[in-house]
Amino acid sequence: MIKLKKLLNEDINSSGYSQLRKPIQGIAVALKDLLKGLQSQNDDVVIPEIEYIHEKAGELMGILKNKKYRI
Repeated sequence: MIKLKKLLNEDINSSGYSQLRKPIQGIAVALKDLLKGLQSQNDDVVIPEIEYIHEKAGELMGILKNKKYRI
């Protein structure tokens, strides 16, 4: 978290928040599916959901690093 604060000296603008919303909504759905997969101990669900969440987290970081979405 400290690295992220050093990276971002500027606030996120409204367009940035709009861009962040899309991957976050996907993560929210994936987390629900991941919890179901964990309860049933189903590797065919758990592994792809973790990979999807990891991919979306990288997408979120890319948005935060983009100066276009900062004030």
